[in-house]
Amino acid sequence: MGPPALVYGLASSPEDGSAEAPAMAVAAAAISPESWPTGNNYSIIIPSYNRTDILEGLLTHFNKSSCPSLKNIYVNWSNTSAAIPNFLVDGRFSRYPVKITLPRIFSLEQRYILPEDLDTEAVFQLDDDLRLSCEDLEFGFKVFKQFPKQIAGFVARGHYLDAESNTWRYTSKLDGYSLILTGAAFLHRRWLENFFNPEIMPPGVLEFVKEHQNCEDIAMNFLVAHTTQRPSIFVGGKVNVVRVPGISDGADHYNLRDACLNKFAELYGYMPLENTKSYLKAVYARNSPMHTDQGLDIVENKN
Repeated sequence: MGPPALVYGLASSPEDGSAEAPAMAVAAAAISPESWPTGNNYSIIIPSYNRTDILEGLLTHFNKSSCPSLKNIYVNWSNTSAAIPNFLVDGRFSRYPVKITLPRIFSLEQRYILPEDLDTEAVFQLDDDLRLSCEDLEFGFKVFKQFPKQIAGFVARGHYLDAESNTWRYTSKLDGYSLILTGAAFLHRRWLENFFNPEIMPPGVLEFVKEHQNCEDIAMNFLVAHTTQRPSIFVGGKVNVVRVPGISDGADHYNLRDACLNKFAELYGYMPLENTKSYLKAVYARNSPMHTDQGLDIVENKN
């Protein structure tokens, strides 16, 4: 059985949260993701700054789990002023190779730096304070393999056009979705390559992320949506959160996310994100005969 046939019922008017891409914008995005292979394995990249207890707990979780398609775990150790913790180098985590990447600077967009020895096409970006089961990860990987040109992830957000101010607003109150947060998402490795390509990423986007230390995930969603002209994929699964202080706890977090949406839309020349009440959501049906490598239970969910 081949992949299920899917029909995208996506909004195309500004009132529904999107806008038609200018012809020049679409032409500038011709990097042809259709030809990208997926392979049979994935690597996890975990950005971590100074939360050693949380990071050690996450690696312990995977060391005690069995994810058949997981090949490597990369820790993006961003605290360049602190020594690398012993647990990352003493060999205690033996189930999967744990490798360390060292960004030159601390900045949120550095989570997308491509490891030099990365040998998988699929990458699962995972924040250190999130926990997923191998069962859900393996299912997410199957979804990704059918939609390799899109982001496939477990945490969704939305945006809308505020009629009073005529500006874009960010929301976690989903009525449809338009963003997949890359704290728990599969991406093709080439998105990591393209993210830092000045011929593909509009000038000013990365500078805005660096200045405000936020919205690197929104920037990635813009890049993928603009390039593919397709929505990302929301994967059903259980994401457990280890409650620790983070960027999203800041008083101005949502205001800053609003500012990012508007700035990026300005830099792209339009709003590439699609947000609609009719959306595709991959749903994990454990007892379904379609839960195999050949097919997935994917339903169109209408709220």
